Amino acid sequence: MSELKTVGEEERAFLELLTGQDSDPEGWLVYRDWLEEHGDARAEYLRLQAQLMEQAKNDRKRERIRKQLRQLHESLQQDWQRWLT
Repeated sequence: MSELKTVGEEERAFLELLTGQDSDPEGWLVYRDWLEEHGDARAEYLRLQAQLMEQAKNDRKRERIRKQLRQLHESLQQDWQRWLT
């Protein structure tokens, strides 16, 4: 499991932009890259979500990606909960 520290000012600024009314989907890619640069496993989760959205509905890869997302969700659940508090 990744070691998540308290949300810093830089990450808080990302999150405020991403959860605002005018959030840009490209912003999530920038945030994902930022997470990756900081060694945060949530980057992988966001990468897989983007891949899932790019796959055609009848593509067999979708189930594999969903399975990976479920596994990551379970391992990151405590980190996400800590972020939300």
